[in-house]
Amino acid sequence: MKGLLTKEFIVLFKNNKYQLFLILCFAVLGIGLKEIPYILLIPVLMPMLIVQGLALDETSKWDKYSICFPADKKLIVSSKYVMVIIAALFSAVIITVSAVILKMRNAISVEDMKMYIITASAVSLIMPSMVLPFDFKFGVAKGKVITYICTAFLTVIVAAIFTKGDGPSIFKNLTGSVQPFLLLFGCSAAIFAVSWFISAKAYESREI
Repeated sequence: MKGLLTKEFIVLFKNNKYQLFLILCFAVLGIGLKEIPYILLIPVLMPMLIVQGLALDETSKWDKYSICFPADKKLIVSSKYVMVIIAALFSAVIITVSAVILKMRNAISVEDMKMYIITASAVSLIMPSMVLPFDFKFGVAKGKVITYICTAFLTVIVAAIFTKGDGPSIFKNLTGSVQPFLLLFGCSAAIFAVSWFISAKAYESREI
C-alpha cells in the first residue's frame, strides 16, 4: 500500500500542478470577495484529481504493468480510495481555514461555518463515490461521460444553493439546526464505503 500511495502522490503533483494552484486560487478569491461559492468548488474539484489519475494509468498502460506487482486488484482500488480520503481531508482543511477567516471578517456566522464545512466534506466523498465504480468497471474512456455528468450536476447544485449567501438561510428554514448536515455527512460516508466495495468487486471481474 505504501508503494501504491507513493505512486499516487507522484502522479498527482507531477501532472496536476496547475489544477492544484487553481484550486488554491478559488480559496483566495472566495476569501477576498467574501463569496463562499468559490470556496465550495474546492471539495468538488480536489478529489476528482485523484479520479483523473485513472486516465493516466490507462494511457501509460500502468494498469497492465501493475499485474506484475505483488499487489492484488483490491489493494490497487483501495489505494485510490485512500487518496480520495486524503484529498477530501485536504479540502476540508482549506474550507475550514477559509471559513474561519470569513468568520473573522464577519462574513458568516459560526452556525453557517459548520454547515459549510460539513456539506463540503460530504460533497467531497459523494463525487468520487458516484464515478469510481464506473471507471473501474468499464474503464475511464467509457466512464468519462458519467464523470462529466456528476461534476456538472454537483457544481451547478452547490453554486446555485450558495449563490449570494442564500444557502445558509435556505437550509435553516428547512432544518433549523446543524444535525441534518451531520446526517448528510454520515450518509455520504456510507455511500463512499459501498462504492469502495463495488469498485473492488468490479475491478476484480474486469479483464485488463
